[in-house]
This record gives sequence, C-alpha cells and structure tokens, in this order.
Amino acid sequence: MPSFQYGLLVFFHLPDDNSPHFTLIDPAADKVVARIRVSAPEAIETFPADLAVFPDRRRFVISAVARHESNRRSMWLLFCSTGGTLTRSVRITPFQPLRIRVAPDGTIWGFGWNVKTVEDPSSEEPVLYQFSDSGEVLRKIGSQKDVMAEPSPATGRQHGSPYLAGSADRVAACGAGNNAVLEASLDGKTLRVHRTVMPVVPGGRPASLSGLAITPAGEIYAGVNGIRRLDRETGARAPVTEPEALAQGRTIFGSAGNQILVNGLSGDRFHDRLVTLK
Repeated sequence: MPSFQYGLLVFFHLPDDNSPHFTLIDPAADKVVARIRVSAPEAIETFPADLAVFPDRRRFVISAVARHESNRRSMWLLFCSTGGTLTRSVRITPFQPLRIRVAPDGTIWGFGWNVKTVEDPSSEEPVLYQFSDSGEVLRKIGSQKDVMAEPSPATGRQHGSPYLAGSADRVAACGAGNNAVLEASLDGKTLRVHRTVMPVVPGGRPASLSGLAITPAGEIYAGVNGIRRLDRETGARAPVTEPEALAQGRTIFGSAGNQILVNGLSGDRFHDRLVTLK
C-alpha cells in the first residue's frame, strides 16, 4: 500500500539484489521522481521500514534495521537525495521507528519501539521521537503502554498496522491494536491519548485500521470500514457520509492540505482519488 506525502506517492518494495527499496511517483505529472535503494554503514543486510518525504520533495529519510557481522543489529535514519545517493546516516539504536514522517517545519517524527522492551505492554519507554532535519533527537514523547493493545482473545494477535500522520502543528499515531490515538503538538508541550472503540467485523474481531490523516484544521481521519472522523471528547470514530465518494473509500494513503487521498475507482488515476473535506 503506498503512502501519499507532499504530493508524492511512495511505494515500498521487497527487492531482489538489483531492484529499489522504494519508488516515488508524482501522480500529477505522471512520472517517476526517484528509485531508492539504501545500505546502512558496515551492514551485511539492510531492512528498510519506512520512507518520509521532506517538504522540498528533493530529500528523503528512511528508517531501517541493519544486520552486521555476528548477527548484531542496529537501527538507523538514512538520508537520501532524489538520485538515490546516501547523504547522511544516523544510528538511533535501540529505537526502531516503524513509521516516519517529516512535518512541515522539517522535523522528523518516528513512531515505534525500543527493541529491548517491544514485548512489554507495561513499558514506559517513549514511542514517539522527534528528530531534527539532520537526525538529532529533540524529544521523546508518549509511552509504550499507551498504544500497546492487548491481543485479540480469538486469535492471540493484534490487528492492523501502526500509522503516523502529521500537520503544521501536530502529529497523530496509532498502534497496531488501533484502540488508542496519540496526539502530540510539534513543540512537544501537549500530549493527548484518545481511547477509541473499533467497529467489529463479521467473525467477531475488531476492524483493522487502513490509514490515518490530519487536516490543517486538526481533524483526525482514519480508514476503518469506511472513512471515519475521530471525536476527541468521546473517542468515537464517526463514519463520514458525505461526500459519497469519501464514504465509499476504505483506505487513506495520506493528505495534502484539506484533501485526503483514498482508494478510488478503476477509472481514477492510479485507482486513487483526492477528496476535499468540507
């Protein structure tokens, strides 16, 4: 599933030895902007997790895990140009960002876990890191216990993927269990944890989250059996019923201003559709 950042579609690949890790496409111009393959310093293998686009659309940062000699592992932020050249690498072990995004102010936000405590649902370890545009840690926010959901009694597993979204003044993050939304200001002064109730799908398990977006007005939208808006007071995820095209969407790929990119119809470019929120 691609992400949509600053007008670019970002596709992640599971590559062979000669293919890129990421392909970036400008859908408005219908052209490939970059093909990127990365390798961390002194790594035998590099396993990228996510890529974030800077506002100028000429720089990118990738969160990755590297395997070294004797099977030692390390976590990195890897900075690249549009030509795929590695311009900077910053080791951030033991924090592993599963999702990263660059805010309009140029700071990098990572959402993930301390690899030493990833199995501990009561851990106080921070899960939101704010980095400078060159990778220095600025803030550590939130705690693992806020977003670590209990496994489903039916399957013993958590449902869905983690998501991270940002706007001009805040970021929002959802853990794999999807029952909590962390909302933090870019200056790190405020943090709210919204407890939400996920709809139940046939079979009795909670619905999975499929995307997250924040508008300039601060509204938080998620793909949950349709597109839903978060009610900060109650934690409810209210279905969006208008316009019709938005209500039919199931996946949110990202946002641009007050527009969100959702899955569209076969006649839409890339089968996706930009929808303006009222």
